[in-house]
Amino acid sequence: MINVLQASSWRDVKGHFDDSRESAEFIWRGHGRADWTLSSSLYRYFEAQGIPSDARRAREAAAVEQFGGPTLAPGPGAVERRPSMAGLPSMQHHGCPTRLIDWTWSPYVASYFVLPDMVEVGAVYGLNLTVYQDFLAPRLPLDDYDGGLLPSLPDRIFARFLNTPDLVHPVPIASASHLGRATEQQSVFLLDLSLSDSTEALLADLPVPVLIKIEIPRAARLEIHADLLSMNIDGAHLFPGEAGRALRAKEWLFGARWHGHSIKTDPVTPWT
Repeated sequence: MINVLQASSWRDVKGHFDDSRESAEFIWRGHGRADWTLSSSLYRYFEAQGIPSDARRAREAAAVEQFGGPTLAPGPGAVERRPSMAGLPSMQHHGCPTRLIDWTWSPYVASYFVLPDMVEVGAVYGLNLTVYQDFLAPRLPLDDYDGGLLPSLPDRIFARFLNTPDLVHPVPIASASHLGRATEQQSVFLLDLSLSDSTEALLADLPVPVLIKIEIPRAARLEIHADLLSMNIDGAHLFPGEAGRALRAKEWLFGARWHGHSIKTDPVTPWT
């Protein structure tokens, strides 16, 4: 089940953040629309294209292979190419759909990503890592797993799950700090091991509750925008280089109406 919390103001939202973090460790993700389903971009792509479940792994493997370079021709010295997690963060970073779902340690950074596409009601998801990793630990076939956040999923385990999916629940993975914006965004990933069901459905169906969903009304957007700017949670700090600085300029020029990393083409209209 998902514990859905209604908020009428930004103050209510922050109260939910504080209450949740008192007794557990959480990671967070923001959605501009509360009716968007929590899932990986690769799952959403396959669903939108109507690609059958039994064809999805082969399609993904071909894309991963293209990103990593051509496979060596069979013969002396040839190296077998196996499914690998190594390229997934970079693929995700450069806009290719992958199994990785972006999360953050900061509920305020997650709130920033609610604003760009917010229409009527947005949402911030929180995943209770304390409870979830207790559930996950005995199901991960890693002899030295201590229940903490994995820096990656070993390729032998990753390949095993792709071929015989005896574990379908997403695995929390630390984000690689060398990707520039990961440090400022306090990034962490969930690795989607099932491309047949949404991550939201899998987590909601657990015998222990691990997900909260805080629904945020559009009326709170201006207050959120101003408060996040005061915390330096803005384009210039979350995105490196000139793109981030230009985004910061847009945020100050247009205010909350144009807040976010999406490029808007609608006419500018005043807030009412």
